[in-house]
Amino acid sequence: MDEKFLEFWGNVLISAAKGKKNADDISHWVQEGLGSFSELTTMFQKFYGLDGLPERSDEYRTMAKKATREFQSSLKEYLAMMGMASKDDHLNLVAKYEKLKEKCADQEESIRHLRMLLNAKGMNDAHTMENFQGMVKDQGEFFQKMVTGFIQGMGSKEKDLTAQKTQKDNLKGERTQDGPSENAQSDD
Repeated sequence: MDEKFLEFWGNVLISAAKGKKNADDISHWVQEGLGSFSELTTMFQKFYGLDGLPERSDEYRTMAKKATREFQSSLKEYLAMMGMASKDDHLNLVAKYEKLKEKCADQEESIRHLRMLLNAKGMNDAHTMENFQGMVKDQGEFFQKMVTGFIQGMGSKEKDLTAQKTQKDNLKGERTQDGPSENAQSDD
């Protein structure tokens, strides 16, 4: 925040506290472009270094524009720091609010219209919800049957694999018992 602004603003508030200026005068002065009250304008020129320049010179106009921009920027920052919004920000938010309010009303009207169409077709929210719940229930039952079948299929495959392994082990055992005696006979 600009130190010139802080010094100027401090003096403005002191003047307001002493009763020389009230808040309405200060507000009007800021909104009117900083030139409507001579006492505040003189104070502004003093703190922003404009008091020694001729008012009709190009240098004065350039510095006055710059000082005004800096002042307004610092004032906006000061107000934000105090938790207040500038009038422009407030009006912009009000405009956005009104647009959103209008959009919401349009959407509510569309919803009302769509409900009327559903009711005209003989479908209401409860009927639609019952159909949806029935569909979900049917899909759940189908999924349960599918999973049960899958598990049973896996169980029978495991039994088949276990039986096949047992058979292979039995065959290996028989071959092992038969095998050495055959090998022993062939060596003779």
